[in-house]
Amino acid sequence: MLSSSEAGGEAFFLYAMPELAVQFAPIISERLDFRHWIALTMKGTYPRGNKLYPAHYALLYYTRGKPRVFNRIRLPIQTCRHCGKELRDYGGHRSKMNPEGVNLTDFWEDTSPNRHRKFKVRPGVNELKLVIPERAILISTNPGDIILDPFGGGGSTYQAAEIHHRNWIGIELYDSEHIRKRFEAGHVFSANREPGFDVGALFTHEE
Repeated sequence: MLSSSEAGGEAFFLYAMPELAVQFAPIISERLDFRHWIALTMKGTYPRGNKLYPAHYALLYYTRGKPRVFNRIRLPIQTCRHCGKELRDYGGHRSKMNPEGVNLTDFWEDTSPNRHRKFKVRPGVNELKLVIPERAILISTNPGDIILDPFGGGGSTYQAAEIHHRNWIGIELYDSEHIRKRFEAGHVFSANREPGFDVGALFTHEE
């Protein structure tokens, strides 16, 4: 995912298995500045051979030079889903904490894929949780900025951009009907309107 504006300082996010992320990282670093390797909880497979149990994916975060936008995100205090009580006591300093919650770190524990079919846009596919592109967008962009995601998948990035009032450009090689249905169900107006900007003018055409 790439966020862009005419002012520069764009952000670039790459979501991948760690084995692939370590191969992409040195290539990306030749042109962009590394910011974070964000570990995303992704349990759901099994140990293979003489390896540890794989339990995370990587979300690489880069910018072109100094980031134009960096918004600090806070998360609500974690509570037990059964009794509603807070899970941690924060060393006895709970009363001194920010009422808006805790700072988002580079380890996200709530990102396991949607596995139940009632939460999936595409049958048989583990959907990327909306919270992943949503946080990337909120961290690195402001309303009105442009988001490019050339791997549309189930349309999570586009939906997150729409919810938070970002312009977006989407590309998907395969059937995109499920993405349209996703928007028709939740964003009827957006699904039927024309882009509010000249898409061609965003790209540099080289001979």
